[in-house]
Order: sequence, then C-alpha cells, then structure tokens
Amino acid sequence: MKAFKKLLEFTVPDRLWRALAHEFLPEIHRRPAQPMRSTAAVVSQILGPQFTNVIDVGARWGADNAWWSLAPLSRYIGFDADAEECARLNKGADPKTQLFVPKALGSSHREATLYLTSSPGNSSLLRPIQELTERYPDLAGTLDIVKEIPLTLMPLDDWALEKKISKLAFLKLDTQGTELDILLGAKDLLGRCLGVEVEVEFSPIYHGQPLFSDVDSFLRGLGFTLWRLTDRCHYAEDKVGGALRDELTYYGGHTTRSFQGSGRLFFGNAIYLRDPFALREADDLLTSASLLSALGDLAGARACVEKVRDSHSSGLSRPDLDLLRVHLDDLYKASRAFESVSHPRM
Repeated sequence: MKAFKKLLEFTVPDRLWRALAHEFLPEIHRRPAQPMRSTAAVVSQILGPQFTNVIDVGARWGADNAWWSLAPLSRYIGFDADAEECARLNKGADPKTQLFVPKALGSSHREATLYLTSSPGNSSLLRPIQELTERYPDLAGTLDIVKEIPLTLMPLDDWALEKKISKLAFLKLDTQGTELDILLGAKDLLGRCLGVEVEVEFSPIYHGQPLFSDVDSFLRGLGFTLWRLTDRCHYAEDKVGGALRDELTYYGGHTTRSFQGSGRLFFGNAIYLRDPFALREADDLLTSASLLSALGDLAGARACVEKVRDSHSSGLSRPDLDLLRVHLDDLYKASRAFESVSHPRM
C-alpha cells in the first residue's frame, strides 16, 4: 500500500507557483520558475526553526515530499520496525532535522511478531488475509509471508517521555493495520498534537484489523475533526480499467470532478485536525496555519492568522503577522491561477 501512495506524492507549493508563473507572469519564463516558500518556512521565521516536531510511524522510504513535514518549522522523527531501513535512512539524514528510530510501537510493552511479506510495504504485526490474493489481482503475490521476526513493542508516549518531546505538530501512521493500537499508546502526545494522518481500512486486509469506524471514534473522542479522506484505494476482481461515471467534490466555493472506476473501497488516508476556533495559543494557531496551508486549505490558514492578529496577548509583533498575511495572499493568487489552469470551474 505504501508503493501506491508514493505515486500520489507531489509538492503543492511548487505546482501552485508554476501555475501562477504560467498564467499571470509570462516574463518569468525567461528564467526557471522557483517554488514559493511554504507557510511553514515563513512561520519558522517567527517561532524559530525546529520549533516543534512531526512523527512518522511507518517511515519506510522516508517522507521528503510529505505535505505534513513542515520543514523547517518542524523536526522530523520517523519510526519503523525495520532496523536496516532505519539505518539506511539515517545515513542520508541531517541529524539536526531528521531522526529514524528502529522501534516497533504499540499500546503497551509486549512481545509481538512482524510478518515480513513478499511486498515489504505490506509487512505487518497482523497476519494478512491470504484469500484476498486469489480474488484481487492487485494483491496477488504481495501478501505472502516470507519471514517472521520477533519484536518488542513499546508505547510512543514512553519513548516521547524518555526523549523529552514536549511539542508535536503532527502524527502520521501507516503500519498496515496496527494504527489504532499505536494511537492507544500515544494518548499523552495526542493531547498536545494538532493533526493526525492515519491509514484507515474500510475492508480488512489483515486478520483482526480495526476499521475506519474504530479509528474515527477514538480520534473524535480526543477532540479531533475529520478534515479530509484522501488517497482512496479500490481493489477489483479484474483490472478492467476505464471509468463509467464520475463524482463531484465541493471545496468551499469550488467543485471538482473526478472519475470512478471498478472495485471496492479498501483503504485511504484520514486526515484529522484541531478546529482552529478551539485553539488559544498563538504558536498552536500559527503551526495549524502551516498545516492547513500545506493541505491546501488556505481559508483555514488565514482564519488561524486572523485569530492571532485579533488577539492582544499573543506576544507576536504586528510586522511578523503582516508578513504572514501577505504570504497567504500570494498563495491565494497562486491557487486561483492553479485552479484556472488545471481545474476550470463547473
């Protein structure tokens, strides 16, 4: 499933900037178009670099292009049960801004087994449902167990307490079915976390796997709101391709159209955020603005900045906030250009 997601990665600010250059600034074509700075980069000028952290659980292949990485505002911490993969990633990482930790996480300290599969990205602490490989061609040859590796699990909260991790902007989880168990071991961190992206299943691929409704109920109980459901994957009995109908999605003033094809919905990424109107601290609001901007929700990002501007006790200078406001205005212009080039209004 991780290989499927790698195909979907792209840098939104870079695409927005190139659309703006193409539509409104033809003279820019005389030199290479440069991507606009991210909101996280602007906020890091105000709060400081590596002001907070993002944690990536299931960090195989790293996350250089992840929308939630928030560099340089955040330090990146990746967890993966594969010690060799973490060692490889640490060799190419800047230790000041990135760290890969070879630990397996769960709700408690206990022994477990990692079922290494023929497609490494499908390896899990849960046994795969082998019968699915006979029914769905996309899964054929991907769920065969090639090795069983004993592991010791620990709660993420215990590791964070030991390493004195006090701030957390975002937590991403993609661990092939054990996401809820890991969340149960991270309640303290989640209490000061601003956003979560978690792979959720609607049809099980592993035995005993919690489904979307279980994860959704848990995160809503902690005060998170479902913001997006992305990267949805459908498996069909035949790879017939094609699309017989389309669907509409509405985003605050803009409707997009996408095509539907064959298959049952198996999994996707659920993105949860804190409601900005429930936040009080200026640093939380500015970090949330960075997340919302990276996600493409510029209206939400602007609402966060305006709430800080309206506060008389934020301790932040008006010139800094004006700089951030101008930056978001520039992103608005770029987004309109991107919309007109790539997604004409209906």
